[in-house]
Amino acid sequence: MILGEPGSGKTWFMRMLARKAAQKALDELERGGSATGVEIPLYTTWQRWADTPGDTAGSLVASSFASGLGFTPLADRGMRERLEMTLLESRSRVVVMVDSLDEAADVTDQAARLKELFGLPARWRVVISSRHAAWEHAMRRAPGKRSPRQIALRALRYPTDVISFIRAWFAEPDEEWRADALLRELARRRELVGNAVLPLILTFYCLLAQGVDRGDAALPQSARDLYRRLAARLLLGSWRGDAPGPDGQPDIAYCEQLLKAWAWAAFRAQTRDTGGRPRDDSFEQDVVIRPAERRAIDHIAPKTDGNDE
Repeated sequence: MILGEPGSGKTWFMRMLARKAAQKALDELERGGSATGVEIPLYTTWQRWADTPGDTAGSLVASSFASGLGFTPLADRGMRERLEMTLLESRSRVVVMVDSLDEAADVTDQAARLKELFGLPARWRVVISSRHAAWEHAMRRAPGKRSPRQIALRALRYPTDVISFIRAWFAEPDEEWRADALLRELARRRELVGNAVLPLILTFYCLLAQGVDRGDAALPQSARDLYRRLAARLLLGSWRGDAPGPDGQPDIAYCEQLLKAWAWAAFRAQTRDTGGRPRDDSFEQDVVIRPAERRAIDHIAPKTDGNDE
């Protein structure tokens, strides 16, 4: 069980574990091992697994294939069937990463799903990630089950870890001045340090510092401007490999207004019956997004079902 707060790196850590397990299995196969003798990793999310029909093991395999995270497409039906047979037959060893229990839409069903995982054969190992509160809630609703080994992801330490992170980000000789500027900003503005210990937010700080000219402040002065620049950076998606081309840049003002409207509507809907506390991060909306802005909006408010509208 991998526990961590928002932005602590749970999904990154889970994918890293899957990659390391895959490399270990490949190394063993290259040394002459058999497919039934190595531990084969699968990766899926709790929500994708919940949406996949079938028995526990079969739905875990199918949802992992549907995640599309590998480099080899699994469109060939024969290939898929052979892989499924290998993974589900009685001798194969499997380690499955089920990411983001806390992000699954059906909170009430998490305990039942958790019992399914406890019931898998001994040749299956399971690694789950979640925020602390969602995990404790699910375990309370699954009585009689021994809690698995728990690992908590700790925040970075300031200044040692944060400085190392920033120096590594701007390691090129012509970029070192950006590291200096960002570190000066953090030392001068202690209110930024509390968030800098979260890997996600520190990544955003570095992304923003990449876009400033020499002599300018590494980060905006007000929190409002800081968050607006972060949102604009995410909407533009220039840090992604599939960023829109010069003719497909999204309308940032349109996206901002839409996201503001959604945020208030989601907050009002989710706090109405919960004493002022949001239940989760999901909400429904009935607005059809303009085609040019759909991908940009997904960078901040991704869809949680398959309906493109």
